[in-house]
Amino acid sequence: MIRRLAACLLAALVALPAGQALAACTQKDVAGIWQVYSLGYQRGYEPYWTRCVLQVNAAGNFLNGTKCADMLGREVAASGQLRLSSGPICSFVGHIAYAGVRSDVRHATLDRAKNHMDGVGVFGGGGFFFNATRR
Repeated sequence: MIRRLAACLLAALVALPAGQALAACTQKDVAGIWQVYSLGYQRGYEPYWTRCVLQVNAAGNFLNGTKCADMLGREVAASGQLRLSSGPICSFVGHIAYAGVRSDVRHATLDRAKNHMDGVGVFGGGGFFFNATRR
């Protein structure tokens, strides 16, 4: 009976999904080129969307070539940083600045495959939601 129970427990442990091992992140997991889409709102204004191409190094800093465009297609250079806030759950915080506005990413979570990120943030008088896909 004890051997069967031990065998069942071992079989259950072996059958656990490997995804648990993929969950933890390091700072360098955010490095790469990201296509970002954001929906923002500001008190007294209509909602708007923005798209960005973020080029991020292993330290989380945005590199030259990082840019954002508004819904009218006006494109501007952007700067900023993403830094790891919790490795076990792959969450990041940071900021992005473009067109004279700084927006703070309050929480972003990287998926287990480390190719997609969703998050939320704030800026003076408003907030935004975003999703990002590694290119």
